[in-house]
Amino acid sequence: MWQNGLSQANQLNLFLMDVEKRAWRIAVVSVNNPDDAADITQDAMLALVEKYGDRSAQEWPPLFWRILNNKIKDFQRRSTVRRRWNAIVGKSADNENDNALEQLSQDHTGPLELLGAQVAATDAYQAIHSLPPRQREAFCFRVWEGLDVKQTALAMGCSAGSVKTHLHRALESLRQTLGAHLDSLSEPSSSANAEGGLA
Repeated sequence: MWQNGLSQANQLNLFLMDVEKRAWRIAVVSVNNPDDAADITQDAMLALVEKYGDRSAQEWPPLFWRILNNKIKDFQRRSTVRRRWNAIVGKSADNENDNALEQLSQDHTGPLELLGAQVAATDAYQAIHSLPPRQREAFCFRVWEGLDVKQTALAMGCSAGSVKTHLHRALESLRQTLGAHLDSLSEPSSSANAEGGLA
């Protein structure tokens, strides 16, 4: 593995380089704005370095995804408050970037193959973005990132059973939204995964 023979700082740097684009994609799907997603990703990376840089390399993935998840939730809460305030004072909320999903599909390639090559990229990203937050988190961590059930439970702050339930519902919703192209999409196997998780 790339960790062998490298200093802690170099290991962390390589980890962040490897995870940055994937984290950005997850953030885009969640907040629907590439620039905000980039800021969230950078904040999560910085937090990992500052708080957990001295942990072992094996601990970084679930810790990072948990941090990213919390950063996304914080951003969404702030956005909700800002929209409510703007409504109260009679100002329009900041315009959403209507081309965010289209830009994402044009500028970046990646795990859309998991949703079937025949599904339009914008439709797929919009369908994922429209999932309830917990279902979207389970889908992104389990299907896109390939985290096992235990790691996903840590990232989401819930039990392993909840991860499986959220993922199952997410896949069912995506099948209904995107149609027959997703008929073959199945839940990742958990037979080799530990059943433990957070209560």
